[in-house]
Amino acid sequence: MMPRRIKGPMKTEKGFTLTEILIVSVLTVVIFASVIGVFTMARSLYVSSIAGQEAQRDAELIMSKIIRGAEAGATRYGVRSAFEFTPPTSISRLDYENTDGNARSLYVSSGNIIYESPTESPTVKTLYAPPANTSVTLWFWEPVTSSGTPVYPDHEMISIYVAVTKTLSGRTVAGSVATSVNVRNLPK
Repeated sequence: MMPRRIKGPMKTEKGFTLTEILIVSVLTVVIFASVIGVFTMARSLYVSSIAGQEAQRDAELIMSKIIRGAEAGATRYGVRSAFEFTPPTSISRLDYENTDGNARSLYVSSGNIIYESPTESPTVKTLYAPPANTSVTLWFWEPVTSSGTPVYPDHEMISIYVAVTKTLSGRTVAGSVATSVNVRNLPK
């Protein structure tokens, strides 16, 4: 029998070495981890952006309800139809009288924006109830100069600020709107 000859490393066979396979595997994992990180960040920013848009939309909707009012039977109880404002004693409460001579109030209670009119039924209505993870800020003030005199001494004006804040996945976003309303001062 002839002795077998032991050959050296096989140079002619095709394939990958274990080292090459390990390097490619590590690089693939690193690339996928980076891509997943980018997609996760993009999704988080997208969700925050949508929540911010919703907060802004809600703030504008609330302001519209405050200014224009909502239907209450045949009447509208918006601030724009106010005849007279009682100067705000609290930044978060507005008392006013509409052209029909009835007293009305707007304020925040337990996170809800409340409209109150003792002459209507029901006397207390929820103008806006925020959904979960949402809070609302409502401020009223009479515009005055630094010396305390009214900005527009010839007619009454009230300024209103509404902010809606949403918390989503640990991120807080907000939308806000502010305006000033002239009192009509129509005769009763």
